[in-house]
Amino acid sequence: MSDADLIHGLSVDLFSNATAIPSDQWVQVGVVGQWEGHAAGGYRLTPVDLKSMVDFFNQRYRANNADLVVDYAHQSLVLGQEAPAAGWIKKMEMRKGDTELWARVRWNDRASDLISRREFRFISPVFRFKYADPVTGRKWPAALDSAALTNKPFLTELPAIVNQNQAVTEANPPGSQSSTQEVQTMGLLAQLAAALGKDAAAVAQMLGIGADADDGQVIAAIVTRLNAGAEAAAKAAEVEEAAKSVQSEADYVTKAAEEVVEAAGEAAEAAKEVAAVPAETTVAVIANALGFTPDTKPEILLRKLAELKGQAADTQAERLVANAVAAGKIQPSLKPYWIGQARKDFRMTEAVVNSMTPILGAASNTGGAPPNAEETDPEKIFANSADLQAEFSSLESYKAFLKAETEGRVKLVRKI
Repeated sequence: MSDADLIHGLSVDLFSNATAIPSDQWVQVGVVGQWEGHAAGGYRLTPVDLKSMVDFFNQRYRANNADLVVDYAHQSLVLGQEAPAAGWIKKMEMRKGDTELWARVRWNDRASDLISRREFRFISPVFRFKYADPVTGRKWPAALDSAALTNKPFLTELPAIVNQNQAVTEANPPGSQSSTQEVQTMGLLAQLAAALGKDAAAVAQMLGIGADADDGQVIAAIVTRLNAGAEAAAKAAEVEEAAKSVQSEADYVTKAAEEVVEAAGEAAEAAKEVAAVPAETTVAVIANALGFTPDTKPEILLRKLAELKGQAADTQAERLVANAVAAGKIQPSLKPYWIGQARKDFRMTEAVVNSMTPILGAASNTGGAPPNAEETDPEKIFANSADLQAEFSSLESYKAFLKAETEGRVKLVRKI
């Protein structure tokens, strides 16, 4: 018997000595003992198992204001089949020195009527052993899975709903409906067949059992198929995940391979272009342009290229600063500083110079003439620039600024 096996347990006679069934009723659903003839395999109930069932019920159901179902003929064990409730277990407790398990069941009106009219006599519990709670994952020695109204009990150790010593004629007085005895003698297989709208033999064949199978054998067959279906679903899920993983890896490898092929193609094209031009031809062209003979060593050509590059940078920097001085943006005395800045970072220096507003080359608002672009005397420059006089309060302030600017400690912020 596997951990997931459901055991169709003792069937309890619900109504021994009364003629009417109460809506709330304490019913015995378990007793300590051992049974070897069950279709799912032998099993036993111990006080530990009974306590486990009570604790599991209290934690899983009662703590959440939920109830445990009592159905008809174990229909809730059949997936996809409508399984109306006959009643609900509201509470469970142990009695008689922890050797009996009792449940308080609240019957619905239909179930109360059926029991009162002796159309159902027994309640049959279904046990799970070594049960893992699907919500918390906690392992329980035993748990009560559900219970059912039935008329073909596995065992009859426990008291019945209706007095089994009463004559059938008492349950079916003259003039009453004749279906009573039919329901009393209808087994679980027949009830399943009726619910499914199929022949009992066809349902038995679906379950892999004989047409004369008792309720215990029917329950065992259903459990076997439920477990097989769960295992198949789990394996299918594993296969699907593995397939997704393999597909993902395959996609990654395919993409990487495509990128490698594309890169290899580009490299091949570049190699073809380079190969089409002889190396000696390229060197000869460069040497001739620089004024050297074709057999000049490459390192000499590289040094000459670096020298020309530096000269071009110097010329570019000097031209930028000279134009700025001519435009009155930079004082002639600051030419060396700005040329040095342009050599370090030409683009940044060019952007700064272009943003400057001419303050030396334009005529002052007092009619003064622009100073000579080559003038270097601060006193003459200050005297000839109304803008500088407006910006600095005195010649001494202007000279102090020029010194600080030359040392790189300040920068002139010009008015726009």
